[in-house]
Amino acid sequence: MADKDGNELEQLKRELAEERQEISVLKAVLDMAYEGIVIVDKNGKIKMISKPYADFLGGRPKSDRRARHGGD
Repeated sequence: MADKDGNELEQLKRELAEERQEISVLKAVLDMAYEGIVIVDKNGKIKMISKPYADFLGGRPKSDRRARHGGD
């Protein structure tokens, strides 16, 4: 049982590392984008925003932009 739990933990660690890598790539794409891009979740909450769009909005800090509703 301990071996199964250990394997499961290692699998979760690998999956988490892959997810973090994908997020890193997505952030890099947003940072290099020329256009304003906003990524929202299914509830319309802003999750990520490109630098050009952040600048357009007045360059508000990330903490102020994240988790806001797209209609705000």
